[in-house]
Amino acid sequence: MNLLLLCFVYASSVDARDIYIPLVQSSGGFFANVSIPTARISNMEMKVFIGSRSRIYDVSRTVARTERHQFVFYNQTMYQYMYQYQELGASVGRSHGGSFLAIGPNSDLTRLEASVAIIRNTTTGTANLVVRSSWAHFVSKCFDGSVFRVTNREGDNIHGMFRLGDVERIDSVHVAFSESQKNLFTAPESFIRTIQERIIAHGGIAVDGSVFANCTRSIVDQLPEIEIALSLREYSFGSFVFHPEDYVDTANDGRCVLKIEATTPGLNFFFINPLCIPNTNVRISSNHIWEFCDAVEP
Repeated sequence: MNLLLLCFVYASSVDARDIYIPLVQSSGGFFANVSIPTARISNMEMKVFIGSRSRIYDVSRTVARTERHQFVFYNQTMYQYMYQYQELGASVGRSHGGSFLAIGPNSDLTRLEASVAIIRNTTTGTANLVVRSSWAHFVSKCFDGSVFRVTNREGDNIHGMFRLGDVERIDSVHVAFSESQKNLFTAPESFIRTIQERIIAHGGIAVDGSVFANCTRSIVDQLPEIEIALSLREYSFGSFVFHPEDYVDTANDGRCVLKIEATTPGLNFFFINPLCIPNTNVRISSNHIWEFCDAVEP
C-alpha cells in the first residue's frame, strides 16, 4: 500500500465561485468521487475529513518516489486540480478505500481556494462540497438567524461551557474542531459517564462503553439535551444543541449506540466533528474562521 501525501499545486478549472462537488454519504462519512487520468485511476472514493493533510493509497506503485498527477473531481464543470505527492510505501492488492481529502483551515485545498463549505440537502440527506465558497451563497443556504462564526486560529483554544438538560452546567471547557473516531464529538470522561449512567438508570444494559442492550426509543427520549456553548471571544459566539437522537443511534434489535466517546482522561476538551452535526452547514476559511448554520430545506 502506498501512502501518498498530497500538495495542491494549482487549479485548472475556470475562475468561478461556489463550485459544487457532489458527495456520497454513508455511515463512514462523506466521500468525493475522484479520477486520476495520469495514473489510470477512475472513480476512486476520497473521504472528506477535517484535517490538514490529504492522502491517497495507491496499489499500483512498489517504490517510493515523487510524482505529479491530474486529479478530477466530477461535477457539471469537471473541476480539476494538479497534485504533487510523495509515495511512502507499497503493497499490492489493497483498495483505494483509505484515501482522504482534507478540508481543514490548514489543508492545501482550503489555503489555495480561501474557503470551502459543506452544504446539506435536508430533504434527500445528501451534501455537496462547495469550493471557493462565498459568504453570500453560504448564507442563502441557511435559516435566518442561525448563522454563527467562530475564530479558531492555530494554537488558540475556544473557551465555553456545556449543559446537560435544564440544570446541569459546567464552565471552563475547551472546544476544538477535528475528526473524531466516533461520529459526533469526544468529551471529558465524566461527561460521557453521566450519559452512560442515565441510560442504565432508565433500563439500558451496558454491553460495552458505547453499546447498550434493552435500549428502546423511550429510553433515548428521556436522555438530556446537550448544549455546547462557545464563549463570546472576538468573533466567537453561539451554541451547538444536540438532542438525544443526535448523539444516540437505535437499532431494531433493541440496542443503542452512543455516537460520542471520552477524550483522554483528565483532558477537559470537547472535540467536535463539524461534518457530523445533523442538518448543519459549515464554511471553513483559510484564516481559521468557521461558520455554521442550520441547513435550509431546498
